[in-house]
Amino acid sequence: MSGLRPLTLPPRQGVSARTMTDAPAGPKEDAMHAYRSHTCADLTKSNVGDTVRLSGWVHRIRDHGGILFIDLRDHYGLTQIVVNPDQPFFAEAEHVRSESVLIVTGEVVCRTD
Repeated sequence: MSGLRPLTLPPRQGVSARTMTDAPAGPKEDAMHAYRSHTCADLTKSNVGDTVRLSGWVHRIRDHGGILFIDLRDHYGLTQIVVNPDQPFFAEAEHVRSESVLIVTGEVVCRTD
């Protein structure tokens, strides 16, 4: 499938395993590889505040009043990515579709269920 390339959302405030910050874009030195520092199944409450890089496929995308919820899937699990409308890359994120490939870097934030 030549011609396909991953869509990479820039590391800016508002996206990640909940919200992305202006944290360093790259994974830690001991990272798995350049495309991820963790798998989607790796993230737990102990990762809150950590900057991580995830890569995978869009499993589902939902628009709830302008806030985008993207369920990112890899071979190991699912992680929810949140994109707020005030972020400069929001328009680009609106064009993401099911089965798109993403690389997302950001800060892990605990869900407030």
